[in-house]
Amino acid sequence: MSADHPYIVGQAYIIRTVTMYYTGRLERVFSGELVLSEAAWIADTGRWSEALSTGRLAEVEPYPGQCIVSRAAIVDVAPWPHPLPRDVQAHARVSGGYAYLGVAVQPDQEGWQGGQWSGSGAIPAAGDEVTVKINRIGPAVVLRRVLVHGYIGLLVLPLNPPDWYRSQNGAHAPCTVFGAEIA
Repeated sequence: MSADHPYIVGQAYIIRTVTMYYTGRLERVFSGELVLSEAAWIADTGRWSEALSTGRLAEVEPYPGQCIVSRAAIVDVAPWPHPLPRDVQAHARVSGGYAYLGVAVQPDQEGWQGGQWSGSGAIPAAGDEVTVKINRIGPAVVLRRVLVHGYIGLLVLPLNPPDWYRSQNGAHAPCTVFGAEIA
């Protein structure tokens, strides 16, 4: 610990920022940034208290190398006494993770072509606009195609989600949907 910050270099942490969650081992502390190794973006923590006490996370996207987190964006930080997640974890339910307002279209998840499409017609591509019928989420932009338990899904960003969605997930939270759930 240092006089100018409460962090311990070498300690594993889970970091909640205004828009995202990260796990990683703290390597360096700068006045404006934290440098993490063994880092992962946590798209969905699941129940927050359960994640903290058990180390179980619902959706994980590991970084191949280091990750730099802006200290100005940090909401809170907690020690992570569990093994750091290093494998991709995904699920078919709505993501509780967050995305930046200016969300960038991402490359499709590797292997998505081997999955089964539950929709009729062509599989939308990143950047396409779809209407999410399930739970009346409404218009959304496709961020990328993903493979979830053998099914092709779409990670989408709702453009004007209903109030319940904003309250539960945040105004700019992406979610995973499947072909049968879109128009």
